Amino acid sequence: MTAPGIVVREIAPAEMARLGEITVAAYREVGGTDEPYYAQLSDVATRAAVVPVLVAVQAGTGRLFGGLTYVPRSIRIYTRPFMTAARGLYESLGFERLPDLDWQLAPGERLLAYRLAL
Repeated sequence: MTAPGIVVREIAPAEMARLGEITVAAYREVGGTDEPYYAQLSDVATRAAVVPVLVAVQAGTGRLFGGLTYVPRSIRIYTRPFMTAARGLYESLGFERLPDLDWQLAPGERLLAYRLAL
């Protein structure tokens, strides 16, 4: 369900750079993310080449509000090692740890992978 005047659809190539900017701005606002990871966050085209990237846009104007990367058949999330409360929540909801899919952001900085099968 979407709000009136909001359309959710697959991203258009011309919107990828803007979605990358919005995503990086959101991560910068909450803090705790290292600079090398911003390059991955802004690289929407690479994600869109393998999985669907959806956007929410204003009907009529096409103004981009935000987006998400859809990974079919499961929910995969990443968290930082210091986020112990979040990790406990994910595990209590049935997410499994996938150490083989952890991301190395920079030396000594990594994201921990979790997956919930649907």
